[in-house]
Amino acid sequence: MKSLKKALSAVLVYLTVFNLTPITAMASEDLPKYLDVKNDILNDVITYKDKAFVTYSKEVKNPNYNGTYNNEIVIKDNIALLSNGSLENINGIDADKIGLFSITDVNENKINFMHQIYNDDSKNGIKTEYYKYDMETNKLKKLKAESENANLGTELLSKVNKKFNTNYGSDYTTREYESNVYNNGNCVGKKFMLEVTNVKNNSTVIFQGIYNDDFQYISQTSSLNIEFDKNGSMIIKELSDDNDLKILKYKNNKLVNKATLTGDENSMLWDSFVDGDSVYLWKYDVNTSLELVRYILKDGKYVYSDSYGSNVIDITKDNKGNLWALRKENAKVFVSEIDDGTFTYRYQVSPIMTSLSIYDRDNFVVSGLGGYTQVNVQRDSNDNVILNNTTNNTTQPQYNNTGSSTNTIDNINSIKGETNNSRKIGEKESIPKTGSPVNSSTMIILSLLSLLGGTILLRKH
Repeated sequence: MKSLKKALSAVLVYLTVFNLTPITAMASEDLPKYLDVKNDILNDVITYKDKAFVTYSKEVKNPNYNGTYNNEIVIKDNIALLSNGSLENINGIDADKIGLFSITDVNENKINFMHQIYNDDSKNGIKTEYYKYDMETNKLKKLKAESENANLGTELLSKVNKKFNTNYGSDYTTREYESNVYNNGNCVGKKFMLEVTNVKNNSTVIFQGIYNDDFQYISQTSSLNIEFDKNGSMIIKELSDDNDLKILKYKNNKLVNKATLTGDENSMLWDSFVDGDSVYLWKYDVNTSLELVRYILKDGKYVYSDSYGSNVIDITKDNKGNLWALRKENAKVFVSEIDDGTFTYRYQVSPIMTSLSIYDRDNFVVSGLGGYTQVNVQRDSNDNVILNNTTNNTTQPQYNNTGSSTNTIDNINSIKGETNNSRKIGEKESIPKTGSPVNSSTMIILSLLSLLGGTILLRKH
């Protein structure tokens, strides 16, 4: 009898623990898995629909090697179109030229970039060429200069003098840069940087801003950035020397909100993203590890709200201004959508991935020091992921079970990495949250009945 009581007690304890443990935490993750990795290491990635413009580096033999002081092997930057999971080098640039590529302007499928070439024949050893590339037509065009406006410096100086009531004239030299700002394929203004130098004492002042026919914002700052949210609002972020981040929100060229986020020496305010009334940024924790934190707008100021720990690897926005992240949990990496502080797992990718570039929920590229993966998801008429797609050679999903998936991390101090796989009402990407055909509700009912039966049997004996 004692042995029977011990056995029944052990079973009862197990069933109790089983019921108190979330079913979803014990089950396997049934997300689409994109684990195949190509070996090339990507630098810059600009996604457009199912394609991407990328720069990547490879070791090559130095064409200028003379057997003495020049390096025989050098790192060469390359540009390519990433399509169907493979890199196709873009023709039109001399393959023997060793240099660096820098993207200067992006409008959907059109990319402006410059190529800084190491050339001993030039005055400073570097020659700069400018290009425009179209991902739709696969055409490359060489530009005469970064800006075709020869009077750009004079025009920007006039704007600054009028704004700040200054009188910069012949005693000053300028260095200027201007690029178009696009939102959903439409040019909404021109962003500029103007460096004004006094030729007498060599002192320099930097101005930055954005303007169009109906709107102008200019500030004396060396740190200004522009982004857009999912509602189409333009966000201007300006960082002061005191490490305060001024955030201005414009809708239809009208200022609708202005607030300041005050950081400390551990906050990376510049590398931040605004989503509605939330700001996400990186911060060094007590262990000098980078953690993602969230601030919320309250009474005209941004106040600390949440920490997501160091398991968030990267954060970015898609083409429509939606926020996405790479998040690591239990040695796995997930592509996650962020909405009002809630992380929703959408896909699993290789654990070596550290960077995410995403066009929309179905088209993205993840990369790391070990390689990259391009993902182009195909869906059926019911919005479910097509598992056996023969029309696209890009990495295809692998499943534990069939179906699509939603795994959610609630808006908590989720350093612990706890998951909540509860189904969201109205969400199409939902599957059974366990590794068996039996759903969570059925398992809970069966386990409760087993627990009740075990209790009665134990009391009877």
